[in-house]
Amino acid sequence: MGRARHAAASPLRQLGQGTVEAVLAAAAMAGLACAIAWIGRLQFQALEVSQAGRLAAFTAARAPSAARADHGTSVSVSRTSSSSPTAAGGDDAVGRRLALEWLRVDDGLVAAQAQRRVAPDVGWEAAAGVAAPTSLWRHTAVAIGAGHAESDAHTQQRLTASVAGWSRTADASRRLSNALQSRVRNLDAAWGGRRPGDDWVSAWADLAPAGRVAVKR
Repeated sequence: MGRARHAAASPLRQLGQGTVEAVLAAAAMAGLACAIAWIGRLQFQALEVSQAGRLAAFTAARAPSAARADHGTSVSVSRTSSSSPTAAGGDDAVGRRLALEWLRVDDGLVAAQAQRRVAPDVGWEAAAGVAAPTSLWRHTAVAIGAGHAESDAHTQQRLTASVAGWSRTADASRRLSNALQSRVRNLDAAWGGRRPGDDWVSAWADLAPAGRVAVKR
């Protein structure tokens, strides 16, 4: 009889324990859902802040205009001239030279700083009580008057006209090629006197990356 009573009471005790476990699991799931919602909200807000900073930077690069707040985002725009150490390569003289010869960044850079303060939802604060407002910062820098190339020929012309980026090294290679050619001229005569070329740019004019070629049928 005693064993039967114990067996009959066990299901009741198991049901009570299951209720406690269910409450704890529900609380954990609710906290997890709030955390996922908070992280997703932060990601969406960060995307909006990035877009606001990019819009301000590109707008200021096209025409000077006052920065304005957008949906709670404060935006500040600053400009640096090409003579500034922080513009177009910083303290690196070669970087500044390449920027001037290849990119034609004569007017420097425009930088946009976007900031937004994101506060947790009321539900999250009530559930956790530990979340604090988060500040999101995004920085975007754009070259003013970058002078994009108009065509492949214009790109090649700008490339070969650069002393720091091309002609200095190309001239050294060309001198070495001419010196080797004078020494192996008689040896190459058996193959028709072929002459190695020194034009390393125009030969690639008709080539394009595979991802940029579309086949029309």
